[in-house]
Amino acid sequence: MRDNPTSEQAIEVVKSAKNNDAVAAFVQAAKDARKQVDAWSAAAQKDQDWFLSLAHLSLFVGSLTTAARRGLHRMVAGARHRSAGD
Repeated sequence: MRDNPTSEQAIEVVKSAKNNDAVAAFVQAAKDARKQVDAWSAAAQKDQDWFLSLAHLSLFVGSLTTAARRGLHRMVAGARHRSAGD
């Protein structure tokens, strides 16, 4: 297959300085893109952490509200029961 002129031309193109420059530019562009993706990912993770903290806080406040309502309901029911017994 080495005798094929097209193969020889392809080998010359691959070995050429122009091709090396193109590959180097592509590799640099890929590295730059990766840095950008990493930055976006870090920002998204920060936002996600904040929203998750907010969700946990909401669950906690909701639980406290439910407990307070139950306690208040029991207090009122107990007071009614005691006053009904008088």
